[in-house]
Amino acid sequence: FAACAVGRKKEQKQEIKEVFGLLDASGSGDVDSGELQAAMRVLDFEPKKKQTQKMISDTDGDESGIIGCEEFLRNENFVGQCMNISLWRARRTS
Repeated sequence: FAACAVGRKKEQKQEIKEVFGLLDASGSGDVDSGELQAAMRVLDFEPKKKQTQKMISDTDGDESGIIGCEEFLRNENFVGQCMNISLWRARRTS
């Protein structure tokens, strides 16, 4: 992950790494629609499979069906959404 976060501030890298780590349940370095769906359920969202597949396809630059860390970081909108969800969860559980 560190190689993907080059050029970001240290604090940003850590926050993004934490969010990506929450999504990447298998620790493979990639996020698939099942992992994204599971992470969203933990955060009390009930996405449909089609919704998570669309989120993946909107971010998946190489059309592999998964999001790698570079794709994750390139899509600022997706990163922002994930970080907002993470912040919402943190506030809710405090």
